[in-house]
Amino acid sequence: EDTSSMYNGCISLEFTGDMADNIKNAEAMFCDCTKLKKIGHLSKSLENAKSMFNGCIDLKMINKNIDLPNVIKYADYMFYGCTNLNANVYYSSSLETAQGMFRNCSSMENFRDVANLTCLSNMNSMFLGCTNATFSALTKCPPNVTDLRYCFSNCSNLQLPTDFFDNVVSSAVDASSCFRNCTSLTNRIDVKNTFNADSMFRENGATETSNIAPSYWGSMYEDCINLTTINSGMYTLMQNNPTNGRRCFRNCINIINPDTYDNLDTLYHDWMYKGIVVV
Repeated sequence: EDTSSMYNGCISLEFTGDMADNIKNAEAMFCDCTKLKKIGHLSKSLENAKSMFNGCIDLKMINKNIDLPNVIKYADYMFYGCTNLNANVYYSSSLETAQGMFRNCSSMENFRDVANLTCLSNMNSMFLGCTNATFSALTKCPPNVTDLRYCFSNCSNLQLPTDFFDNVVSSAVDASSCFRNCTSLTNRIDVKNTFNADSMFRENGATETSNIAPSYWGSMYEDCINLTTINSGMYTLMQNNPTNGRRCFRNCINIINPDTYDNLDTLYHDWMYKGIVVV
């Protein structure tokens, strides 16, 4: 039932073969098998696939299907560093944690929707560095997610709908740096008022802010040079609780709201707007 680290570091291995269906734990089983090119049948009982193919840089599987077992729970760093992987990965609704699952999978073009992954709580850096994907199939964020830190960071072709977070029900979500450096994400993305949004959209292509205010918004839009509009929800937050917004709009040189600066205490101008020339 346990094959963890079984072939870890086997640099000549090119094919996994078919797994026996009684295997539940395959953590790091093929980790750093740098010449691995093909994946066989995965165990129907597999629950733990943490770092299973971590560092398998030759794994391509172009347009091939990878069906994750119906009972899988833990897929943290499962394909981390598989820079040539470009497969169709089918998730299971049983998935609970996917931290770094596809981190730096820079050749992946398509990802399945995650809206039905009701058990998934941890998406920390799940897609970080997936520079070649647009994520066009994604409709909604999983409802019970609590950790979104760096989830889509450096996904330079990312596109998402404005209401992506509408079905999130968790009482507190850490979304810090979630969309950092996502230069193609130009439309408004509304957050929840329970989010920690520190650096959430930093160095991003956003042209307008969320219309819903998060609980913490320090550096939320720092270095967003295309940002022109601060919507009413954010504007009200700025007036009521400006200390939580330290450096929020630093270097956002194209903000055009005419009365933004006049209605805020000058004490906070350097914190929120340093680098902006007010005319």
